[in-house]
Amino acid sequence: MLAIILAQVLTPQMPSIDIYKRAVAAMHTIKAPAYIQYDMSVRTTLPDAIVVQHVKLIERTNAHEVVAHIVDENIHDRAKPFQIAADLFLGHADESAPVNPGALGSGLDDLSDKPLKVIGSVSVMQVHYNVSTAGTDDVPNCSSAIHLKLEPLQYPLVYNLRDVWVEPATSRICKAIAVWAGQVNRKKVLARITLNLNRNGFISQYTTSASARFLTGVVTVQQEGSYENFQSVEKSAWSASTGEQKANDVKH
Repeated sequence: MLAIILAQVLTPQMPSIDIYKRAVAAMHTIKAPAYIQYDMSVRTTLPDAIVVQHVKLIERTNAHEVVAHIVDENIHDRAKPFQIAADLFLGHADESAPVNPGALGSGLDDLSDKPLKVIGSVSVMQVHYNVSTAGTDDVPNCSSAIHLKLEPLQYPLVYNLRDVWVEPATSRICKAIAVWAGQVNRKKVLARITLNLNRNGFISQYTTSASARFLTGVVTVQQEGSYENFQSVEKSAWSASTGEQKANDVKH
């Protein structure tokens, strides 16, 4: 899919802003199905316990709205998985549905034009980051990836990316670091999250560590999540899943 939009192979000598713009265009070009289903395995390290959970998820992609069904018993109230949509960086199938206001954002700038055939002619009218190149690195699913450092010009929790690694041959993003607001023991904190993406543009793994200071000392919570068994599903599967969740909410 990406091959038809490539205008040229990226090099670290190119202006950093151009590499970033091509990465934005490449990720917008990969369309996610309207509804996807996948599994997640989550390992949470708490000060007093290590909790492993398995979660089945179904998502309406255009709203990044995720319904989670925990396979195991609820082992620990504080070990709630970070609900990061696996298609967070992708373009999405068109469907008239309100965007979920509580959904986590990718932090990518939006394309200002309609989808274009070649990355070289993409116009991102306003970039909300200072972009600089920090060299090249070998990262999962991506060798000699160009490492970009991003400094938000405004709204740091909306434009929450801090680092991205871009594959030179395809311009796709294969790794990212972002900052989101989270909680540790119900105290609001900023969580720095590392995300690895597979060759289809979906997030394959994330890791995070967040700390909060209390009167008794600093509490740190670490979490690792991995995604697998992706499949496109019909709207009926989404409706059934959300109906089941509402029924469970009423019971509790």
